[in-house]
Formats: sequence, structure tokens, C-alpha cells
Amino acid sequence: LALALAACSVARVAYNNAPPAIAWIVDDWFDLQEGQKDWVKDRAAKLVAWHRERELPDYERFLQALAVRASRGIAAEDARWAYERGRALYRRTIERMIPDMADFLVQVSPAQVAHLERQFDKDNEKAFAESGAAGPERLAKRTKRFVDRLEDWTGSLDKAQRAKVAARVAAMPDVTEEWLADRQKRQNELLRLLKARPSREAWI
Repeated sequence: LALALAACSVARVAYNNAPPAIAWIVDDWFDLQEGQKDWVKDRAAKLVAWHRERELPDYERFLQALAVRASRGIAAEDARWAYERGRALYRRTIERMIPDMADFLVQVSPAQVAHLERQFDKDNEKAFAESGAAGPERLAKRTKRFVDRLEDWTGSLDKAQRAKVAARVAAMPDVTEEWLADRQKRQNELLRLLKARPSREAWI
């Protein structure tokens, strides 16, 4: 199925709609002003064109190799390989985006920085609420998130499979507080840099 999707109309639709979708996301965070939305769409279109031409073949090879491994039964080393390979593909795209991101961030106005700060506050309130209070409530919410994400890929899990996921989540350390603290630290660092209005080179 994954191999088929890599070459079918679903992939084409995703690529064709990515530039306006990216512009919409950036607008939500920064409240884009006149001209900026078109600028973001143009840069996003160039990124998507590069990704479709240069990266999609690597994704296909990755999925083919994963299919071979899956046909033998997934072992821990296969999961580790897939994770590391997926992260490498992700990092390559981020590195390609950095110059465009730097060009955008140097044109952000103080009013847009203030808008971003308000958006961070709203997003953090939602993250805190969704994480739940420490103890049984948080564990239940963590388990539900894990199950929902798995089912996005696998379809519905049966009762025994859900129990297995719940047992695994319960055995994992709860790093919610650390994750939330790190999230806020990164947001505050970004806001500090934006308010300092550094040169383009500082973002690269």
C-alpha cells in the first residue's frame, strides 16, 4: 500500500496542495501581511518541486527496503533502522528549508512576533490540558494517543492489541513534564531571537 501511494494520485494531490497548505500554517502562526503569503507560497512551491524530484525516489527505495524487512517479520533492529532512516530523510528536508526560513524570519515585524507569542501561549494551554494531570488521568491520555496514532497506520486494534499497547505505555517513563518544559524553552529562545532582530546569517 505504501509503495502504491508513493506513485499514485494521492501523492500528486499532496504535493500540488502543499504550497498553499504551508502558507496557511505559517499565516496561522505569524499573521502574514500583504505580499508575505505569496512569498511563502513561492518558496514552498520550489521546496516541493525539489522534494518531488530529488527526494521521492529515495522514499520509494526506503519503502521497498522496508517492505522486504516486513516480509520477514519486523525485529527490533528493523524498527531502529526504519526510525534512523526516516529521521535522516526528515533532516535532509529541514536542511534544505533553512535558507528560506532565515529569509522569512528577518522580515518578521514586531507585531508578528507578538502574534506568534500569543499563539504559543494558546498552543501551550492546549498541550497542558491534553497532557492531563499526573497519575491515572495522564496515563489514560498517553495510552489513548499511542493507540490513536497506531490505528492511523494499522486500522482498528483488537482488545488484546490495545491491552498490549497499554501495558507498554505504562512501562515507559512519563517524560511529559520534561517535554513541556523543553517545548517552552525552545519557544522562548525563538521569541528572544526574533525580538533581537539578528541578521540572516545568525539564523543559518
